[in-house]
Amino acid sequence: MFANIPSGHDARNERDSANSLGPSQLAEARRKAWALSIGAVPQASGPPRRLHRGMLPDVDMSNVVPDPNHRPLFGRIVAQIGRLAGRSGAAGPAARTMSGGNR
Repeated sequence: MFANIPSGHDARNERDSANSLGPSQLAEARRKAWALSIGAVPQASGPPRRLHRGMLPDVDMSNVVPDPNHRPLFGRIVAQIGRLAGRSGAAGPAARTMSGGNR
């Protein structure tokens, strides 16, 4: 239980396991704690965050052109139904014989 407590001649000069920060790191930690206690907002460090939609830049609508390859949803649905109906075999090509003629 008392294995981490320094003892002997250099007891005061050894770092305590409970406070392993150096003097400059301890001062920085105290400064941050003091700033938080008076109401400062901590600075976010790390990767930049994505902007909220209200903070994004405006879009210049003067250069907007219609998409020439756009297909309306209803047209895509009708085309899909047509493809599915065509694969059902009802409208398949006429059967041929091995020689290439019609039956």
